[in-house]
Amino acid sequence: MKLIVSFLFLFAVHGVQANELKEGYGTFSVPHEDCAERCNEFRLYSNNEFIFSGSIQEQKFISLSGLQDAEYAIQFVGNDSKVNSSTHFSVKHYPLFESLTFFVLGFLLFCLLIISIRSNRG
Repeated sequence: MKLIVSFLFLFAVHGVQANELKEGYGTFSVPHEDCAERCNEFRLYSNNEFIFSGSIQEQKFISLSGLQDAEYAIQFVGNDSKVNSSTHFSVKHYPLFESLTFFVLGFLLFCLLIISIRSNRG
Protein backbone atom coordinates (compact mmCIF):
# COMPACT_ATOMS: atom_id res chain seq x y z
CA MET A 1 0.00 0.00 0.00
CA LYS A 2 2.89 2.38 0.79
CA LEU A 3 4.24 1.82 -2.70
CA ILE A 4 0.94 2.87 -4.27
CA VAL A 5 0.71 6.00 -2.12
CA SER A 6 4.34 6.89 -2.87
CA PHE A 7 3.76 6.39 -6.59
CA LEU A 8 0.66 8.59 -6.55
CA PHE A 9 2.53 11.30 -4.62
CA LEU A 10 5.44 11.28 -7.07
CA PHE A 11 3.02 11.29 -10.00
CA ALA A 12 1.16 14.26 -8.50
CA VAL A 13 4.20 16.47 -7.87
CA HIS A 14 6.09 15.63 -11.05
CA GLY A 15 6.70 18.74 -13.12
CA VAL A 16 5.21 21.27 -10.67
CA GLN A 17 7.32 24.40 -10.30
CA ALA A 18 7.63 26.39 -7.06
CA ASN A 19 5.28 29.24 -8.02
CA GLU A 20 2.90 27.20 -10.15
CA LEU A 21 -0.53 26.14 -8.93
CA LYS A 22 -2.12 23.13 -10.58
CA GLU A 23 -5.54 23.26 -8.94
CA GLY A 24 -6.76 26.83 -9.47
CA TYR A 25 -6.69 27.68 -5.77
CA GLY A 26 -4.02 28.49 -3.25
CA THR A 27 -3.25 29.81 0.22
CA PHE A 28 -0.78 32.65 0.61
CA SER A 29 0.86 34.04 3.74
CA VAL A 30 0.34 37.73 4.43
CA PRO A 31 3.71 39.49 4.90
CA HIS A 32 2.66 41.86 7.71
CA GLU A 33 6.34 42.45 8.53
CA ASP A 34 6.83 44.14 5.12
CA CYS A 35 4.11 46.73 5.77
CA ALA A 36 4.71 49.84 7.91
CA GLU A 37 2.13 48.84 10.51
CA ARG A 38 0.05 46.00 9.11
CA CYS A 39 -1.08 45.06 5.65
CA ASN A 40 -4.76 45.92 5.32
CA GLU A 41 -5.50 45.11 1.68
CA PHE A 42 -4.45 42.78 -1.11
CA ARG A 43 -4.86 43.31 -4.83
CA LEU A 44 -4.88 40.55 -7.43
CA TYR A 45 -3.64 41.21 -10.96
CA SER A 46 -3.53 38.97 -14.01
CA ASN A 47 -1.26 39.96 -16.89
CA ASN A 48 -0.98 43.49 -15.40
CA GLU A 49 -4.78 43.84 -15.35
CA PHE A 50 -6.57 44.44 -12.04
CA ILE A 51 -8.95 41.61 -11.10
CA PHE A 52 -10.08 42.30 -7.53
CA SER A 53 -9.00 43.41 -4.08
CA GLY A 54 -9.81 42.25 -0.60
CA SER A 55 -9.50 43.45 2.96
CA ILE A 56 -6.98 41.91 5.34
CA GLN A 57 -7.39 42.41 9.06
CA GLU A 58 -5.50 40.11 11.40
CA GLN A 59 -5.29 37.20 8.97
CA LYS A 60 -1.97 35.48 8.52
CA PHE A 61 -3.11 33.70 5.36
CA ILE A 62 -5.50 34.37 2.49
CA SER A 63 -7.04 31.75 0.24
CA LEU A 64 -7.89 32.38 -3.38
CA SER A 65 -9.90 30.04 -5.57
CA GLY A 66 -11.58 29.92 -8.96
CA LEU A 67 -8.44 31.02 -10.78
CA GLN A 68 -8.07 30.26 -14.48
CA ASP A 69 -4.85 29.42 -16.33
CA ALA A 70 -2.78 32.63 -16.33
CA GLU A 71 0.05 34.55 -14.69
CA TYR A 72 -0.95 36.34 -11.46
CA ALA A 73 0.48 38.84 -8.99
CA ILE A 74 -0.77 39.59 -5.47
CA GLN A 75 0.17 42.98 -4.04
CA PHE A 76 -0.07 43.58 -0.30
CA VAL A 77 -0.88 47.17 0.65
CA GLY A 78 -0.42 48.86 4.02
CA ASN A 79 -2.35 51.68 5.69
CA ASP A 80 -0.39 54.24 3.68
CA SER A 81 -1.82 52.81 0.38
CA LYS A 82 1.71 51.94 -0.66
CA VAL A 83 2.46 48.52 -2.17
CA ASN A 84 4.79 46.85 0.31
CA SER A 85 5.12 43.34 -1.02
CA SER A 86 4.26 41.41 -4.13
CA THR A 87 4.02 37.70 -4.92
CA HIS A 88 3.96 36.28 -8.44
CA PHE A 89 2.58 32.88 -9.40
CA SER A 90 0.98 31.09 -12.31
CA VAL A 91 -1.95 28.71 -12.58
CA LYS A 92 -1.76 25.82 -14.99
CA HIS A 93 -4.46 23.21 -14.37
CA TYR A 94 -3.87 19.50 -14.76
CA PRO A 95 -4.72 18.19 -18.22
CA LEU A 96 -8.09 16.42 -18.41
CA PHE A 97 -6.42 13.07 -19.07
CA GLU A 98 -4.37 13.35 -15.88
CA SER A 99 -7.40 14.39 -13.82
CA LEU A 100 -9.46 11.48 -15.12
CA THR A 101 -6.56 9.12 -14.37
CA PHE A 102 -6.53 10.26 -10.73
CA PHE A 103 -10.31 9.87 -10.56
CA VAL A 104 -10.20 6.31 -11.92
CA LEU A 105 -7.31 5.35 -9.60
CA GLY A 106 -9.22 6.73 -6.63
CA PHE A 107 -12.34 4.82 -7.66
CA LEU A 108 -10.37 1.58 -7.98
CA LEU A 109 -8.75 2.07 -4.56
CA PHE A 110 -12.18 2.76 -3.06
CA CYS A 111 -13.56 -0.44 -4.63
CA LEU A 112 -10.60 -2.42 -3.26
CA LEU A 113 -11.27 -0.99 0.19
CA ILE A 114 -14.96 -1.94 0.06
CA ILE A 115 -14.14 -5.45 -1.19
CA SER A 116 -11.55 -5.99 1.56
CA ILE A 117 -13.94 -4.75 4.27
CA ARG A 118 -16.74 -7.02 3.03
CA SER A 119 -14.46 -10.06 2.77
CA ASN A 120 -13.18 -9.55 6.34
CA ARG A 121 -16.73 -9.37 7.72
CA GLY A 122 -17.34 -13.00 6.91
